[in-house]
Amino acid sequence: MEEKTSAPSDRETALMVRAKAIHASALTLDAHADIEIPGKPSSYVGSDGLSKVAPQKMRTGGLDAVVMAIAVGPMPRNAEGYAAAKAIAQTKLEAVKALANDKTNNSTITLDSDELITAHNEGKSALVLGFQNALILGTKLDDINTLFNSGVRVFALTHMGHNDFADSSRTLFNGETGTREPDAEHGGLSALGKAAVERINSLGGIMDISQLSTQAALQVIELSISPVIASHSNVRALTSVSRNLSDEEIDRIGETGGVIHVAPFRGYLFNSSDPDMDSNIRAVRKESGIDEKTALKLVQIAQRARNLVGHGLDEGISTRLCVYAGQLIADKVEKKSACKIAMVNPITDDLDIVDTLYAAIDTFFEYKN
Repeated sequence: MEEKTSAPSDRETALMVRAKAIHASALTLDAHADIEIPGKPSSYVGSDGLSKVAPQKMRTGGLDAVVMAIAVGPMPRNAEGYAAAKAIAQTKLEAVKALANDKTNNSTITLDSDELITAHNEGKSALVLGFQNALILGTKLDDINTLFNSGVRVFALTHMGHNDFADSSRTLFNGETGTREPDAEHGGLSALGKAAVERINSLGGIMDISQLSTQAALQVIELSISPVIASHSNVRALTSVSRNLSDEEIDRIGETGGVIHVAPFRGYLFNSSDPDMDSNIRAVRKESGIDEKTALKLVQIAQRARNLVGHGLDEGISTRLCVYAGQLIADKVEKKSACKIAMVNPITDDLDIVDTLYAAIDTFFEYKN
């Protein structure tokens, strides 16, 4: 039976009108977005293959400003890894500058709050440059100055995995050995990390604690002479994910005048302390050879299917089927197709259930990759 929906009440309509008016008059800012390189595979593009924060999309959605993160993922902590990370960072920096230089985008890189407000008043999309993962710096502080002089204003020291500056909230998993790196390498910040905080403060940069370990984040808050931000973090008490914020971190950020930007990103909205889920992710990754992010999505799709068991579905999606999907993906089969072939088709031919599971797959793999 088709569910009937009632028309919005006068009060609801009035609230929506008021909300839209506030949104239109405010300076709205997204505190963290990844930089997309044209022609490169990406986890963060929309269904059209373009960045979700492309200037036209910003204008359509009423987003006035965005922090574009010059970020790199895990790489070897050696000279080759540092050089590769630095090269990626430079490519992303140049991509944002090219976007701003294209007059048709009506966008500008802003270096301080006055320029941000001016851009807003002139109807331009404001781009703030951010930095994530001190792997880009190798083992030296010098490039902090170089990045700042290039326009970077927001600095986050870690991504996934520890580096020479700080401990990450996201320890690296070794698929070959089936083990993770230790929860802490430095006990928070290393001496190099503490010096980096001081350097960034002296330049006038903003410290971003997102993805730092709790101990490292609290040390940054304690050391920083200016308020810190968490650019893309949620509440750990509500969703137990290691990179979400503890109550202590939240309280300390508030006490020092900082800001938390919550992120409705599915990777932050599942319980990573669930031992069965963690075990399944590890098994899928180890046996198929895919990355952790993709393995997580396969396991989450399987969880979604389990909710249908007894409601039109006789059996759920096993870990074995997730591994099969992962193997197909590792063999370059398109991700949505791999999931449908390996995870859905073997367990049901009920058209309604198939449509429901296909929709779930489309949700988790909504980009072209």
